[in-house]
Amino acid sequence: MEEVRIIAIKFLSFLGLHDYTLCTYELKDKSFTSRFVQEALLEILGEEEEETIEVVIFLTDEARESNWEKENKHGKEGLSSILERLQQQNRIIVRDVRVPSKSDEEGIWEVFSIVIDQLKEEDEIIFDITHSFRYQPMLALLILHFAKVAFRTRIRGIFYGNIAASPKGEVPIAPITDLTPFIDLQDWVTNVYAFQESGRAESLYRFVYEKKEELVKQKVPHKEIQKMSTIEKFTNKLYHLTMELETNRGPTIQTMAQKVLASLDHVQSDLPAQFQPIEILLKRIEKKVEPLAHPDVIESGLAAISWCIQHGLVEQAYTMLVEILVTAVCLVKGYSIEEARDYDLREHYISESLKVADLMLRGEKIEYRNPKVKELADKFATNYTQMVNLYSSLKVDRNDLNHAGWVKQPLEEDKFIERLVKPDPNQRDQSNQAGKYLDLMEEIRNYWKENKPE
Repeated sequence: MEEVRIIAIKFLSFLGLHDYTLCTYELKDKSFTSRFVQEALLEILGEEEEETIEVVIFLTDEARESNWEKENKHGKEGLSSILERLQQQNRIIVRDVRVPSKSDEEGIWEVFSIVIDQLKEEDEIIFDITHSFRYQPMLALLILHFAKVAFRTRIRGIFYGNIAASPKGEVPIAPITDLTPFIDLQDWVTNVYAFQESGRAESLYRFVYEKKEELVKQKVPHKEIQKMSTIEKFTNKLYHLTMELETNRGPTIQTMAQKVLASLDHVQSDLPAQFQPIEILLKRIEKKVEPLAHPDVIESGLAAISWCIQHGLVEQAYTMLVEILVTAVCLVKGYSIEEARDYDLREHYISESLKVADLMLRGEKIEYRNPKVKELADKFATNYTQMVNLYSSLKVDRNDLNHAGWVKQPLEEDKFIERLVKPDPNQRDQSNQAGKYLDLMEEIRNYWKENKPE
């Protein structure tokens, strides 16, 4: 049975109408002379390719007559016969695909669908837009972005041949511009936006990691790889910070946020030229992370809760809110951060004292087994009534969340969120519970300011 070759690399190009003249196309330190930029690019890029490239030429009926047929209307050899010779060498496989010549909205979307139909999952794409007409360069960018999301394609390059006039009798030089960095910038924008909106950084880290691996394969100067490695280390730390927030790693979030900012400083001080436009985006990341790196551990913890609320990490927000209050009390009582990790301290002293204070406020009779618990509970019940009441309610709600609703009186799902966000003055049907855990955050902040050790 003949071996089936899986095509992964696709070269996409639009063919135009003009009577193209001979040009020497140059890309970096390589050049090739041809009437067609498509041939030049395939010769230049194909030198380093071991795999067969699938070439897809999009052309209107007019372009087919002008430049595709073996003997076109200009009386010259068409692109089809040139590519046929490359195909006979088993270097490429060629397909021509008809596109409409109309450029109204319907025609544009038809071209979009036609091009997308030529792509498959995880294709690696080279796009030549030299002879793209009117709207087509913008459409090419949209297609590439859509394909990356829909089919997980990888962009090997997007190129434009700068064909310029030259003195009669001379073969003009046509530098080929590599526009791939603009696709990279688009990816930066997309991934930073995803981070800002979702609080997740894995796609940003994966994007940077893959760009570094591409540079390694391209054997670019070591200095450029080092710069990209610096960016990769930063996004890796950012990814781990977001994972700590998602997995409730309360004691280490502050330290990891500080590491992220330190790593970001290194990136900003030595940003590669192609990444200069992203400095604005990096500033946005910095502004978002700074509250988590607050030198005060309780303020950092409250910032982590705000982060979770903002990004829909509801259960994490409830859990952190319980634990940050307990931690604040531990520190006020003179225990160290390390000592505050002790389960017995947290549960049988601090949490028990808050529970007893709540029972006191309800007027229930209590038998005290630990005089230290009574002393602390008295202080809470006397001076921090609101904080105790809110904490008691929070514990019930957190228990409901942690047990996945398998409790006697489970809360409706929207109520958990309602209690974490500011009440909307324009919404009349809100309960009086709206935003109450934001009030608890302020109670904790005030308690900490009044009592924190010097």
